[in-house]
Order: sequence, then C-alpha cells, then structure tokens
Amino acid sequence: IYYASGEKVESIDNLPQTELLRERQMEILYFTDRADEFVAEALRSLPDPARIHRHQGVDRSTLIALYQGADLFVFPSLYEGFGLPLLEAQACGIPVAAANASSAAEALGAGGLLFDPRDAASIADALDRLAKDEPLRQELIRKGTDNAQRFQWQDTARRTLEVLDAVRCP
Repeated sequence: IYYASGEKVESIDNLPQTELLRERQMEILYFTDRADEFVAEALRSLPDPARIHRHQGVDRSTLIALYQGADLFVFPSLYEGFGLPLLEAQACGIPVAAANASSAAEALGAGGLLFDPRDAASIADALDRLAKDEPLRQELIRKGTDNAQRFQWQDTARRTLEVLDAVRCP
C-alpha cells in the first residue's frame, strides 16, 4: 500500500521493478486525495499494471480497512511535513518502509525501515526485507504500534493549549 500526495515530492518513479513484485504477485494499492497523473504514470511502469489499484477520497473506515489488509506500507516521499500516513499505518499494525528524508525517521521512531529514496536498490532491499523476514516484520509491527501511541490527538490538543497559555498576554 502506498499513499500518494500527487506532488512530485515522492520518489515513486524509483519504486523498483523487483522480483518481489513478480514472485509474490503482489497487488499494489495506492490512495490519494487529489488528481495524480504523475503518480499514475510512474506506477504504470511497474510490472503488470493490472495489479495496481487506485483509491481516491476514501472515508475513514475504508482507509483503516485498506491499511489493515496490506502486507506492508511504503512511503517514498522526498519531502513530508510530518508523516501522518506513516503513523496511521503503524497504528493499523502493518510494517512500514519509508524514505530516509524529511521527517520520516522522527515520525517512525524505531518502528520503521528506512531506505534511500533516490536509490532503487535501497527501496528494493527494504521491500524485500519486509516481505520475507518475518521476525523483522513482527518487530516493526510491535515497535510501530507502540510508536503510534506517542501521537494522540488529545495529547496534541493539551500541549497546544499549554503553549498558548504560556505565551498569552495578560
């Protein structure tokens, strides 16, 4: 599964045409919030485009079901403001591989596998490890689920109010 912002900040064109995709007959599912011809064109170059499924504007329950039905989540973004899709994937209990760029490492904590987004071999290695190394998958699922707990909306709201109270003029 892959989240596409539709911006040219993803290294989607570096998603490798690996044996993994052919061996396991994996379905590639991506979802987006906007029109994304850049992403669609890059994904069409992958083996067997018939196995690529695009979802746009999914509701929350469908999004959770998509995450939970995935074998892994790949996030090849070269730039990300924070990385909410990473945390969503972790909270849904799937292992995550992400670009070692921007805020991904901070958002994932120890619960994700990082790769060089500009190196197709690095992406291929990360996906291969997540698909074939069951102990690693289980470790990342456990650590990812724990990591996602660090980011709760109630805590964010409370901390924001604390900051606002601290800087409020009398």
